[in-house]
Amino acid sequence: MHEERYQTGALLGRGGMAEVFSGMDTHLRRPVAIKRLREEHALDPTLRARFRREASAAACLDHPGIVAVLDAAEVMPTTTGATPIPIIVMELIDGGSLRESLRDGPRLTPDRALEITEAILCALTASHTAGIIHRDIKPANVLLTSAGQVKVADFGIARSVSDDSATQTQAQTVMGSPHYMSPEQARGMTVDHRSDLYSVGCLLYELLVGQPPFTGDSPLSVTYQQVTEAPVKPSAVDPRLSGGIDTILMRALEKAPGDRYQTADLMRADIHRHRPTEIRRHQDLPHTESTQQRASHDDLHRQGQAKRRGAEGGQVRKVQDPFSEVPSTPRQPELTRGHGRLA
Repeated sequence: MHEERYQTGALLGRGGMAEVFSGMDTHLRRPVAIKRLREEHALDPTLRARFRREASAAACLDHPGIVAVLDAAEVMPTTTGATPIPIIVMELIDGGSLRESLRDGPRLTPDRALEITEAILCALTASHTAGIIHRDIKPANVLLTSAGQVKVADFGIARSVSDDSATQTQAQTVMGSPHYMSPEQARGMTVDHRSDLYSVGCLLYELLVGQPPFTGDSPLSVTYQQVTEAPVKPSAVDPRLSGGIDTILMRALEKAPGDRYQTADLMRADIHRHRPTEIRRHQDLPHTESTQQRASHDDLHRQGQAKRRGAEGGQVRKVQDPFSEVPSTPRQPELTRGHGRLA
């Protein structure tokens, strides 16, 4: 029946777990996107459960900044006698992902970067209020319509805040993307909505600077830095960025969840208040390449480590065990006096 209702069109994208096709809902005569579990995973109960969880998580969220789930079903594969394959039917976005925009398009202006981040945080406010943690915020999971509207997608590893196993699969495999993963998620600990805010901080850092706060030769290297290293201040990479941007991002990227923004609303309010300042600053300062800008991000990170060792009298600072608890650090002063809410 569902095979008759939904006609599958061109392949739009492919991931490790699923493929996304354009399609047509023949009953309502409207274009849709059809996300289908890959046939080789149809017998995997863990992946089937994850797929169903994505559908139920996104279906309960009704927000213009979140890709709408329209239906969930199972279809029969072309192979005779094979297991039915689950699909998720979603609204079709007439645009591409933020990752594609970063890869193929011009460098975003700071104002546009902040505007996109505000929209993501607005969507996360709705998600968090509904008790859903996304757990995989990254440029590939943010879609941009042809009109420039921001849509958060892929709640594939989302979990309810009431789920105590909210970071791992049954095989105890840490889920998420290393470049945008919070320290507690990297350690396989239980996460809450503040883990998403750390990921947003990583994403905004990349939008403003050109790459995430931590890079490395392997996912393990990046994950280790997420847990143990302090990021280089954005203004050290691009001097046109203001100290206000540094304050916002350093707070979002605190290792201890209690030292970060406590709600998406609070982070969004600080960004919104700061946008006019950043616009004026970039209009006033010419884009001239400095020595710091020519240096790579990794070089700047090593320079920061060397300065810290020098300040400690040449003693090498002991690196904290990445699988131990991260101590709480003194909290930075808030930039706003507003109060967020989280149901």
